[in-house]
Amino acid sequence: MDFSKKWIIYILLLLATISWGASFVAGRYAVGELHPLVAASSRFILAFLVLLPILILKEGRNILVSLRDLPLLFAAGLTGIVIYNICFFTGLKYTYALNGSLIVAAGPVFTALLSSWILKEEVTIRHWLGVLLSIAGVLFIISSGSIEVLLKLNFNPGDILITFAIFNWSIYTIVGKFTGKKFSSLLTITYACGIGAIILTLLAIPHYRVLEVNEISGGTIFSIIFLAVAASAMAFVFWYHGVKYLNASKVAVFQNVVPLAAAVFSILILGEQLKYFHLAGGLLIFLGVYTANRKKSEVLDKPANVRLKESG
Repeated sequence: MDFSKKWIIYILLLLATISWGASFVAGRYAVGELHPLVAASSRFILAFLVLLPILILKEGRNILVSLRDLPLLFAAGLTGIVIYNICFFTGLKYTYALNGSLIVAAGPVFTALLSSWILKEEVTIRHWLGVLLSIAGVLFIISSGSIEVLLKLNFNPGDILITFAIFNWSIYTIVGKFTGKKFSSLLTITYACGIGAIILTLLAIPHYRVLEVNEISGGTIFSIIFLAVAASAMAFVFWYHGVKYLNASKVAVFQNVVPLAAAVFSILILGEQLKYFHLAGGLLIFLGVYTANRKKSEVLDKPANVRLKESG
């Protein structure tokens, strides 16, 4: 199977963002019993242990990188693992999963601006239209289809922390364009998880305590495993694979699938009712993703003088 085909890349990006949507619910479970730093540390220790043997089997001796490349991998670990997850887990202690997922909509805007500035990527009107459609869908879901609810939404410290997390994720996406030129997505995320796990564990040491097995619920254990394997190991590899083949600004639009997935899992797991605004918002989100990533028509791609000759 050719994993460089666009339709396969889109499926992998969808799986990644769906997992991240579910991670809001899983994260809420985890921080209910664990300190945010302990939850983050546990997540990436396990993720690293899952990824390392896969990396060794797939790339062998090529897993060793030179010292001059470590700063780039460290940047990936610091932005996408350490800072993002400290803000993510701490933010979830003070805000709801759906409220936090609203802020994810700002991700494509941050990434588009950063990619146009740092990577000199072209951000077209069509792309911005896709971003706006997706954001409209997110707002529709979170506000329950009510303008009054949206206007009265007050952001708390948890919202601010998650906003900063999303900004760091945009930087992480930009870093991925540079690491993708030198390393495989698997190597990049394995190193990032390893570096992140070390830093997070050092920060979490004061908060670790000896826990009896019966003190930790099955939901919390499952949440950490899900966060480590599905929402970290697999999803990050899928995400970096997409960044390697597509413009960072285009990949970022898929972040708007996260709040839709968060809404769906909140309904299934937390027992919330499915309403019309979930369906309408979801439609807008996917329409936005499609608009930003669809190819231009063959006619519009041709220079103006060529179109005039053909029409004459």
